[in-house]
Amino acid sequence: MLTILVSAATANTAGTLVHELSQTNSVNVHAFVRDVADPRVSPLAALPNVTLVKGDFDDKDSVDAALKGVDRAFLVSSCFTHDMFERECNFIESAARHSVPVVKVGTATVLTHPGSRTAYGRNHYCIEAFAQVQRYKVVVLRPNWFMDNLLAGVEEVKASGKLSYPCAGDGNKMAMVDPRDVARAAATILLADESKFNEFLQERAIEVHGPEMLSLAEEVQALSDGIGYDVKIQAVPPTALVDVMVSFGMVKVFAEAFCNTILKLNGDIQAENRIVNESSALLTASGWSPKYTVKDWAQSKKIQGAFAR
Repeated sequence: MLTILVSAATANTAGTLVHELSQTNSVNVHAFVRDVADPRVSPLAALPNVTLVKGDFDDKDSVDAALKGVDRAFLVSSCFTHDMFERECNFIESAARHSVPVVKVGTATVLTHPGSRTAYGRNHYCIEAFAQVQRYKVVVLRPNWFMDNLLAGVEEVKASGKLSYPCAGDGNKMAMVDPRDVARAAATILLADESKFNEFLQERAIEVHGPEMLSLAEEVQALSDGIGYDVKIQAVPPTALVDVMVSFGMVKVFAEAFCNTILKLNGDIQAENRIVNESSALLTASGWSPKYTVKDWAQSKKIQGAFAR
């Protein structure tokens, strides 16, 4: 059986991927976690075919050890840190030393550009460029907007029924995606036979999008319908929203990046690339299609629990 390393397994998409891979009963799953006492870890450890592997992206030796004996690897890390480029490139480099191809989560194509004013967009572009220049075997998943991004405002929503955004959210529509569908896409690629997997490696960037076109305001309305109380976007000046996020501990450049992401996707400011809403043909031809609508997302146990008053 293949052995697949999922790192970091406590991340949203990665945790779902561990479940997806485990239930196939066809692979060994190594779940890379920093803290085995993290409450998110025990449900993963209880799954069949799953082995916990303790490590830290900032500890190269632990990353190297985790990749030994692995056939394929999945990578996702926090985008709200200046360390993301080094962490992911170190992981990819170590994987290459062990002849392990990597499937990783990138960001929206609209943000992936060397001149992007969106910090994590630049980082993701540079990570992709690093892998390409070094000819490392990496497949990058490019979703546009995660439905789960609304969770960033969960406390404000529960307290006031408002979600502060830098715009009204009634602009562009996009095929926003449930993270569970991104995990399913990753599983489709990681479980592919050698010939098909090589096709994904040749294509490198894989678009992964949802089943319906929605504006941000329409997503918020679906959330409102799903959780049973009114939620409205409250448009505020971008600088004011940045100040609030910084007051809660976010680094300013990433607070600005999040605001810019919203404004670019909504069509309020010029983006460096076009918004892509079509999933890659290679992915859909491999049997994957988006499963979760925004209504499904809003009615999910996770969202119901998070927004419960």
